Amino acid sequence: MQKTYCYYCDTGREPRGNIDGAEYCDRCHHVSVVTESIYNGTPHSINIVSGAEYNPEIRKFTGGEVVATIPSDGALNAQIDSAESGTIYNIPVYAKQITGCDPLPGNYHIYIVSALYASAYKTANPNDNRIYTVADPVMTDDGKTFRGCRGIQAFSI
Repeated sequence: MQKTYCYYCDTGREPRGNIDGAEYCDRCHHVSVVTESIYNGTPHSINIVSGAEYNPEIRKFTGGEVVATIPSDGALNAQIDSAESGTIYNIPVYAKQITGCDPLPGNYHIYIVSALYASAYKTANPNDNRIYTVADPVMTDDGKTFRGCRGIQAFSI
């Protein structure tokens, strides 16, 4: 998913025009066009919901309107090793350790990924600020079905 806008005059406005191969804004005429690209590394589309409100009775965000959908570009996965480490009351206990993750594909500005993948990737690449997860899940009014999220959040360890 890509979005192009003018950095100087109006974020979100579609610049138009071309001077010697460089895009310019038809409003301010700056050659300041920025193209942001987003890679959805989850296995599903992400619905962005505007106007959702926190419902304290069910302790979840509900309501609002889906204003954007970011289609999945293919899931990025983390590798996990699992080994039995003992038992508690005859119940097996496992130790799990993240041992790696898929490389980031392409050269996108933003990667939206699962929390597990984000943790694995940021452990190995702590200074890469392109990793995001979904923020504030939005549910149906009964709180039982996931509708989308209010936005995305930068992931840090």
